[in-house]
Amino acid sequence: MKEKFNNIRVIEFGKSNTLSNKLLEKVSYILRYVTTVPFYFENITTFNNFKIFAKTDYLILTNQRVAFSAIPLLFIAKRFKKINTTVFIMGFFIKQSNNFFRILFRKVLTRLLYICFDQLIFLGKSEYEHVINSEGMNQKLHFLPFPVDTEFWNASQNFKKNDILFIGNDGKRDYETVIAIANKLTQYNFTLISSKIDSSKITSKNVKFLEGHWANSTFSDLDIRNVYERSNLSIIPLKNSLQPSGQSVALQSMSMEVPVLMTKTDGFWDHSVFDNNKNIYFLENNDIELWCEKIKLIMKNPKLSKKVAVSAKDIISSRYTLNEFDQKLFDIIF
Repeated sequence: MKEKFNNIRVIEFGKSNTLSNKLLEKVSYILRYVTTVPFYFENITTFNNFKIFAKTDYLILTNQRVAFSAIPLLFIAKRFKKINTTVFIMGFFIKQSNNFFRILFRKVLTRLLYICFDQLIFLGKSEYEHVINSEGMNQKLHFLPFPVDTEFWNASQNFKKNDILFIGNDGKRDYETVIAIANKLTQYNFTLISSKIDSSKITSKNVKFLEGHWANSTFSDLDIRNVYERSNLSIIPLKNSLQPSGQSVALQSMSMEVPVLMTKTDGFWDHSVFDNNKNIYFLENNDIELWCEKIKLIMKNPKLSKKVAVSAKDIISSRYTLNEFDQKLFDIIF
């Protein structure tokens, strides 16, 4: 994107201890409680950010949390100039509530999202199609798959691959299934990287548990890449959802030529591209016996596993690179 624009500014979430900031924090909390929508006005509403908004021609908001939090600032800034706005959506339209007023508020705020922003980009095809079919909105909606840095996530081939790998921290991972698989398959080495796994439940000595989360920089990308290079299978058990959970780990694994075994959920980002046993391994549910038998089958057939990994790598290199993402995003905005 840099060569397409004269100046790019990045705004990150952060808050101060001013009285106005504390007031905004209270307002955000009340709105979150009433609507279940991620309002965090205090993290973005500052005079300095307003000045940046007021000088901006094109604004890209990386998720719905940032988008809703920026609405007051954006509303004021748009009084002074036209700003083309793009927001990335992942998981917002999945959350359900049985409370009538919360349902009503979310419908109103969904319309607000549609009115306030020029482009709504979905990272998961299932959620994108769900919104088109159920919300009656389509003119501003786009599907754009999440990319991966294929130059960085590229295997050196210098490491001996011994481990079965699990990485994950989001709420849609099935951590209990991961633990059960690792405890049961004692003939294989497992590396588990997560901040959500209860290590006291790991009973087998074949498991290397690394507690951490990408957001707090426990491990660098280089650390994670080294773990991928020592892995011969990446497992991603998931709870069913429209959210494209596991997407970044799957793409990184594939880019590193590590075959992926994951639960086939409704939220898988693009069912039309990936085929079971050709470029990915799918399982329909999280039955422990089913997972263990599939893992043993994969580990006993390294030739097929290599073929699946190479085929996945080819797809990533042709469809999911940063350059592809960059060009498609540019086409959507303009």
